[in-house]
Amino acid sequence: MKPTRLTGRFALLGLLAVVAATSIAAEQKGEKKKAKKPAEFKATCPVLGELAEKDALVMYRGKKLYFCCQSCPDIFNATPRVYTTAVHRQWFQTGEIAQVACPLKGHDLDDVLSVAVAVGGVKVKVCCPGCAKKLAALKGDKKVAAVFASLGKGFTLQSKCPVSGKPIDAAHVVTFRKQKVWFCCPKCKKAFLANPKKYLAKLPQLKAKKKAKKK
Repeated sequence: MKPTRLTGRFALLGLLAVVAATSIAAEQKGEKKKAKKPAEFKATCPVLGELAEKDALVMYRGKKLYFCCQSCPDIFNATPRVYTTAVHRQWFQTGEIAQVACPLKGHDLDDVLSVAVAVGGVKVKVCCPGCAKKLAALKGDKKVAAVFASLGKGFTLQSKCPVSGKPIDAAHVVTFRKQKVWFCCPKCKKAFLANPKKYLAKLPQLKAKKKAKKK
């Protein structure tokens, strides 16, 4: 029998269905590959220096702080200032704070001169090879303290954009009430400047400033 137009159409439709199914399967496979695995939880107990547990958690200065056991929070609460450097290091590990500049000089970081350095089990960036050399000359607790003893130069308590809730980008920043405020993109910066009061509750650096004034 000679093929009719009808059978030809059915064949074409069948071919299109196969192509469509193949395309969908390829897209789904690609989506699975693109899907990122959730980051593995890793935090160092500020008291004993052991790996912290997710369920040994307290809130400190409005941020999550993890310990290796249920006893360490009591030890910490007795003299919290003793563990300031260790707290800052853990906050950087868990994304509670963000790096925005060189922790030694406060200079901006760029893709050309900036150098990544391992400090206390985490990687930070310094503005130049000279600062990397200075850190390399330090050992142990002195090296960690040089980076994390104070947040003033290189880090911010604000890890998320107050407008979108996404991670901040150090390139998008404004000064508001003598404090730097970071955003994820220029659009969010513009939205903030149009109505800053709407987002003030999401800026931990302003809350910290108020508490300091009260003290």
